[in-house]
Amino acid sequence: MKKSLQITLKDNSKINIDATIKTTQETSIKVHELFEEGISSLLLTIEHEELNTLLDLTKSRPFTLLYFYEGNFFAAAAFSNNETAGPFFINTQYKIILFIPSSFKFLPGDIFKYTPMTIVEKKTVEKIFQHKAFIYGYGKFPYIILKAGHAIYMQIPIHFNTNGDLDNYPGTNLDDISDEILADYEKDKTSALHDRLINHCKWLKTKIESENNREARICLVEGPEIAYYFEGDKITFNNSIPNGGTLVTQQNSILAMNVEHYIN
Repeated sequence: MKKSLQITLKDNSKINIDATIKTTQETSIKVHELFEEGISSLLLTIEHEELNTLLDLTKSRPFTLLYFYEGNFFAAAAFSNNETAGPFFINTQYKIILFIPSSFKFLPGDIFKYTPMTIVEKKTVEKIFQHKAFIYGYGKFPYIILKAGHAIYMQIPIHFNTNGDLDNYPGTNLDDISDEILADYEKDKTSALHDRLINHCKWLKTKIESENNREARICLVEGPEIAYYFEGDKITFNNSIPNGGTLVTQQNSILAMNVEHYIN
């Protein structure tokens, strides 16, 4: 069963997380076995009477773990970065745990202790203030997202220059992209053009860091469930793409708020 979970942050903004809800009576849990295909976030309720539960996070992808007291009040957090091939375990006394992919860009420190997590109906979620005003060149795959601040995302469109048509087009561009290369990419997002996109993002990340004298966190988004996160020297694939928050142009004009970053 999947529900939309809502948590209010310290700045009074809200995050919504679509999570699958499961219960267990196990005292030792192999977390990766709980994640069938299609599950990105999981709210787990532990129902045994023992004091401690052992979470085996070996083989699991990177997670942020949010712990809740009875009544779904935020208590604490932990991280499972899974950076080594060896076994990784967490022993916990908490009985309500929300597993969120580490690619979900927020910090547990943004939540006050004892903040309630609520389960909201879809019709309620839709009443949250939303705004969408995509302008020319924005909202089309593939594109790049630059994390510009807390819940602020800058979209950098990618233009494939096939006919010398770069004038008045925002974002960044790749030259000498033939119709044949584009056709192959449409059929297969791992084709040769994908490799060029990855290399272009590496170049762009270095350029942004040089201009701003600080590390840049960017993401190449190639589809509704195709994202490559660039952090430090690492590139990590995830089927959870950046969404929500405030989406802005490179001139800091607002494109969208609290919606997907692409045109449906």
